[in-house]
Amino acid sequence: IWEPLYNDFDQDLYSWMFEGVRPSMGTLIYDPQTGSTKIDARSAPGGVINFFLFNSSPALFNIPDTVYLDGVAIDSSEFFSAANTLLIRYSDTEGPGFSGLLELGNLLPTGLSYDEIHDLFINKAYRSPSKSAIQYFNIEFAIPEPSTLLLGTVAILIGCGSRKKRS
Repeated sequence: IWEPLYNDFDQDLYSWMFEGVRPSMGTLIYDPQTGSTKIDARSAPGGVINFFLFNSSPALFNIPDTVYLDGVAIDSSEFFSAANTLLIRYSDTEGPGFSGLLELGNLLPTGLSYDEIHDLFINKAYRSPSKSAIQYFNIEFAIPEPSTLLLGTVAILIGCGSRKKRS
């Protein structure tokens, strides 16, 4: 029975076995090409975040003047309860919090790897009104648009053209 189970090429067994097991987690989305950072509260428990805290070491947060919640501009000094190059905190524990997509601009430097993101944060926690315990963000990397990947591949292929050997 082991061989048919482990060689489930259609992934039918595994998708069935783990269906509904993935916990809902707030998602931190980072684009290594631009440093653009977003928080997707829709994936958090209840689809709402009412508190989050980022601590970094070394100090390298680039605090934006404006953040965007579902495309609506908000002055960051009114949105964050604390913000500097070491710490960013949002706290609305007595209020409704926020749902939707929060765009934090180029909060982080460009070119960070997945491991560097994890090492950078001393703390990357949040709370949702439906959960009392602190939770940790799921981290996703933004993937370049297919047209960008295609142009990069074409440029590499052109640059790697074959050369004839001269005698």
